[in-house]
Amino acid sequence: MRSILCRMAFVQHRFCHASVLDLSHKELDAMLNTIEGIDGISGDQATILFNKVNSSTERDATTYRLLGEFYWNGIGVEHNEEKAIKYLKKSAERGHREAMCHLGHCLENSNCDEEKAEGRMWTKKAADLGVGKANYNIGMQLIDDGSLEEGVAHLTVAAEAGDSSSMNQLGLMSSSDEESFQYFTQASNLSHPEAMNNLGYAYQHGVGTTQSAPLAMKWYDEAVLLGSIDGLYNKGHLLMTQSKFKESMQCFTAAGENGHIEAQATAGFCSQQGKIESGKSDISAAVYWWTKAADNGHAASQTNLGICHLQGAGCECDPKAAVARFRQSAKQQHPQGMAMLASCLLNGTGCEKDSKSGTAYLVAAANLGSEEAKKALLIAGHGH
Repeated sequence: MRSILCRMAFVQHRFCHASVLDLSHKELDAMLNTIEGIDGISGDQATILFNKVNSSTERDATTYRLLGEFYWNGIGVEHNEEKAIKYLKKSAERGHREAMCHLGHCLENSNCDEEKAEGRMWTKKAADLGVGKANYNIGMQLIDDGSLEEGVAHLTVAAEAGDSSSMNQLGLMSSSDEESFQYFTQASNLSHPEAMNNLGYAYQHGVGTTQSAPLAMKWYDEAVLLGSIDGLYNKGHLLMTQSKFKESMQCFTAAGENGHIEAQATAGFCSQQGKIESGKSDISAAVYWWTKAADNGHAASQTNLGICHLQGAGCECDPKAAVARFRQSAKQQHPQGMAMLASCLLNGTGCEKDSKSGTAYLVAAANLGSEEAKKALLIAGHGH
């Protein structure tokens, strides 16, 4: 997840120093290979840029690659996968390594077995020519297929070729905190946003390095600048440990509006607990954020929202809606959700009374550590 607005702001800031419209095709091609890329270009500038490249009499590998990327990313022209693949293939056939890599990735995601096979061929060709991203794609596919050792070998080759995504992935997979820290540092120095977030987390919690809140904040800020929603969420937690509730809530809500489920759940918790600017509980705001998180499958938020519906806290009292939410969380083995569903079933609250099912949910909740369920079983004479 990433904030396109944050990413665009960063890229457009770069362009204010030198107009992208003045760049040559080769300079644009080189920009495509950076973390920032050119997907921050928008509006009239993007349209002019596309028309400039499209009307060029040059029809070499670089020009075809640019057109393929424009069509794929919808820069200055409507997104068109068919045309994107057409131009990327023209570029790849003329020997453009990065075009081979992107073409391979596009075709491998096809539903057609023949296109998938062609995609693997282009990806391998790009990898053989030293394209780090191609080795990264092969490595991740091998890992997904269960070939861990072979996959890591490809990631290592890609990392050695300077691929920041591979460095970050190796950092996530390493069993050594110190090695992970080194990989995150290397990838962060290459402006990889999620590596920056991971590096910030390492500094915040002292994982593989000396704990440092200032350095953690520095790297979270860098990650957010490049659009990392995880970085925004973690920055919120760091601010919360410093009792900067207004700033932390701003991070959680911004991340939550960008679809970060844990941020949505945390915004709900902060609203309920009064860890917000006013210092007072805002249960209506909690319901708003828990609803977002619950709809995205967050089990604890489903339980919390069910309790709100049961009590009419921050929303209308609706026992049936409460039971529906408890069932959602119970399906995910959430102990409190199971215990609450058990209570509803045993008492016929919001549903038909069902002592057998209610008791079964109590036992399951108790086995998962719910103290409420354990006490209820003792009171009912079942023991636990």
